[in-house]
Amino acid sequence: MHRRRSCKAPGVSSTLTTSTAISTTETSSTNAEVKTTVTAAVTKLTTAEGTTTATKQTTAAVTTAAASTGTAASTSSSGGHQFTLTNKCSSAVKPVVVSTACGYSPRCADAFTAALPSPGSLAAGGTTTITIPNDFVGRIFAQDGSCGAKGESCTMLEFNLDADSFYTPNSYDISNIQGFTQSISLGAAGCSTVTCTSPSCGCENAYPIGDMTGCGNDLPVKACGKGNIAFDVVFCP
Repeated sequence: MHRRRSCKAPGVSSTLTTSTAISTTETSSTNAEVKTTVTAAVTKLTTAEGTTTATKQTTAAVTTAAASTGTAASTSSSGGHQFTLTNKCSSAVKPVVVSTACGYSPRCADAFTAALPSPGSLAAGGTTTITIPNDFVGRIFAQDGSCGAKGESCTMLEFNLDADSFYTPNSYDISNIQGFTQSISLGAAGCSTVTCTSPSCGCENAYPIGDMTGCGNDLPVKACGKGNIAFDVVFCP
């Protein structure tokens, strides 16, 4: 996605991490072993405040404490976007969800690294629902054997869901720039639906084959507010 803006997501402060660890320690007050683990992690954070290593160790300690007490540990990004994938093709398709935050977008240093779902094969007439992290920057495409690891050479859906504000809304589009291989439709709850069923579907719905100009004004890109927006993807609409 060559035309994307870079929006640096706010980092997690050392104070917040420390508070989370302390809160977990208090919740686990009946378990001396858990208290010792979390307290040690907080002490290390205090002596090396601001370092990535200390923050990661504290987070790991909180996670361990939560697991041993049955208390859920908080994360920096709750929930996610629900994606409903529907296959109306005459044969199975293999949807692939892949991050491009580090490689195709200038988002490597602060890229969101949560695990992405693997839908697997979706039978003809089938529907499945997956949850994708809030800060997802990446693509969804149907792997037909000719697509690259990140959808190269194929029809792809592109997402920038890391902005999440009124002034820089989440955005999405269909791109055939590297090749048309799949009729597809993409819609967002309460927002625009775009559909492309041929290589000539036009800039209103998708980036055309080989068009590196972005249609001149990025017309294919649609915007949709903030929050955990639900998306619908239909293969062979």
